[in-house]
Amino acid sequence: MAAVSFSGVTKQHKGDGPSAVQSLDLLIEVPPGDRDIAIDPKAIDRYPKVAERIGTSVIVGFRPEHFVMDGDPDLPDDQKLTLVVDLAEAMGAEVHVHATLDVPPVELEGAPVTADDGEEVSSSVTRLIARVEGIHAVRAGDDVTLGIKTHLAHFFDPATGDPLR
Repeated sequence: MAAVSFSGVTKQHKGDGPSAVQSLDLLIEVPPGDRDIAIDPKAIDRYPKVAERIGTSVIVGFRPEHFVMDGDPDLPDDQKLTLVVDLAEAMGAEVHVHATLDVPPVELEGAPVTADDGEEVSSSVTRLIARVEGIHAVRAGDDVTLGIKTHLAHFFDPATGDPLR
């Protein structure tokens, strides 16, 4: 799991009883602009314990390939995020878009969860890398809107790092 993690899960709940999980709408709160990103209900099928954690913080992770440029597939507006590009790497048939979110990095046991590459980690921001298919003219400083394939989201317990399956 790399690139981006958000914390803070809220809910919009439709229905009661055993079938409630099937009609649960999850939102993650994401700066900038404190907008909510809707989580596709298919993600809950893969991580059913998330439904037990509504109203608490969880770690939500997306892999770099879970992002697409706005307009590529038909994703609803509540599954899109506009960011300022820090770096764009054209890799032929795909572009790696680097951006920074004003979200503190995920911590386990008091230390940020990072790759072991020796790079110093900021305690106030999360770095995002999106691997988007296709040829796109993107440069550092550009505003870019990325769609997020939220049905592929991963959810973890912030105290233990265990998946919420």
